[in-house]
Parts: sequence; C-alpha cells; structure tokens
Amino acid sequence: MKLILASASPRRRRLLSECGYAFDVEPSDVPEIRIDSDPVKTVVGNASAKAGAVAMLNPGASVLGADTVVWREGRLLGKPRDIAEAAEMLAWLSGRSHTVFTGVALLAPGAERPTVRVEASEVVFRELSAEDIVAYIGKVAPFDRAGAYDLSDFGEIVVSEVIGSYSNVIGLPMEAVRAMLSDAGIRPVRPEGADGPSGEEVLLRAAVGAASHAYAKYSGFRVGAALLSADGRVFTGCNVENGSFGLTNCAERTAVFKAVSEGVRDFAAIAIAGGADTPAYPCGACRQVLAEFCQPSMPVICCTLGMGRVERFTLGALLPQSFAL
Repeated sequence: MKLILASASPRRRRLLSECGYAFDVEPSDVPEIRIDSDPVKTVVGNASAKAGAVAMLNPGASVLGADTVVWREGRLLGKPRDIAEAAEMLAWLSGRSHTVFTGVALLAPGAERPTVRVEASEVVFRELSAEDIVAYIGKVAPFDRAGAYDLSDFGEIVVSEVIGSYSNVIGLPMEAVRAMLSDAGIRPVRPEGADGPSGEEVLLRAAVGAASHAYAKYSGFRVGAALLSADGRVFTGCNVENGSFGLTNCAERTAVFKAVSEGVRDFAAIAIAGGADTPAYPCGACRQVLAEFCQPSMPVICCTLGMGRVERFTLGALLPQSFAL
C-alpha cells in the first residue's frame, strides 16, 4: 500500500525513513488553525486537515499528516517568524518546563475519517542567558521549528530533560506511528536504519529513546541503553530506581537481562545515553555484567541525551581486568 507523508519537515521524513518505511512526500498547503487554550484540538485539527487535503489528490494511498506545537501556561508556540520572535520564545521557555504536543492522522483509502493519535512530552529547559540564546540561534536555523528549537540539532544546549517520547519532541512520535501503520497493514520494507543513518546513529537514537522511559524518581538522572545482538536485534533498557537504593537497576543491566531472558548470548555493541554536558558512562557493576557476555573488543558508545557529544570505547578498555570464574 502506498504511503504518503503530508509534511515538508525533514525531521519527520528522517524519522520515518530511519524506521525502514517506504513513502512519498507531498506537503499540504492547507491553512493551519491555532487555539491557544486547546493545544490538542489544534494539532488534531491541523494533522487531520493535512492528511485529508493530500488524500483527496491521492485516493489510492494512505496519507500520514502531523502537527507539532509547544505549549506552556495557556500559550501556544508555533514556528517563529523572525530572529526576534525566536529569541523571545527561547527566553520565555528558559529555566522552565513545557509540553510538546504532536497530533498524527492516518487516512486510509476509502476511509471517511482518519485514525488520530496525540502524544505529549514534557521538556525541561536550561537557564539561558541572552548570550546563550544568540549563540544557539547562530547554530540552528529556528524558523521551521515549533518553539524555535530542535532537540536533534544542538538540543543539549537548551534542553536538560525530556519526559516522554523523544521522537515526539522532534516532530513525529514513532512509537505511536509504528502502531498506527501496523494496524493499517503498512510495515517497514527494509531493516530499521538501512539506507539512512549509520548503524551507530540508529543505536544511539534507540538508547536516547529508552532514556525517556526511565524511572528516575529520586535522582532525576535518566539513562537509556540499546544493546545490539549479533543477529541484528536491539534490546533497550532504562534505569529503574527504588526507594531502597540498593535495588536500583541501571539501564545497561536492564538491556542485558532483557536480552538474556530471551535466550540471546552473543552481542555486537551497546549504546548508552545519559547526561547533558558529559555522557553517562557504565558503572563498575554494569561493566562486569557486560564482561560476562561480551568480548573485550565490543564497542561501547556513550552519548549525551541530546547526542551532542559522543564517546567511543571498547569494553576491554573500560574494564581491563574483569572478574571471571
């Protein structure tokens, strides 16, 4: 079944492509609505209108429409019109949390109404000085980004934490989109990441996505891990804290235990995402657990949650003398 993305966003196109889907791009030029008091109605209305307009011109295709807004304290932020408005938006978000809403509408051939999903993620901003804002705008063209920032492009400069779907903040909640497409009988046509970003980048993004599910009630420090098996499967894990601190489980061990419980014993690489300025590195216990199942030459790739800083090691370099029986 032909799939059309009714969006000109390069980030939505990248996310959909990274997951292995084949699709055409046909942006819609329908006027967007804006209801400051109701961000959900805004994104649902815009996503449905975009999908509907493109579907009218392509009656035999399934059409995916999406709309993303930034919302805080009754104010809805779309794309800034100029540098001054971009700077004002970033200053207003500085040091505070806000919610990113994305509405997704999938209209199948012959359907009267689209299937609609709405995803909400909370984003916590760093304290930004006027100089920080000017420097960030100089690095990122903010004019096609809701709220004047992009999580995947120097996002670590302005964002300290994401609670919820990471890809939703980028513009397309892939967890929901994959479920919608699967229900409609649309499945990837190639392995995730093929003909797109490198395998390392796909693994890092999986680790970042896993961090959004972390249960970090006590430390507030979210970590995600993505473990690549030798047969190409990816097992993700996040840190799960407990009021009895000794019962806390790290993201790396969560991923390893998940894989081992599925009968997997042979691994090719692991990516770990955590931290804002400096990547999260595996603790000593996790290094020992990894050494139980992995070769010393296995790559260990660590990145910040915004993927602005990436460091690469081998397991043997991180744990030169592991314990063994």
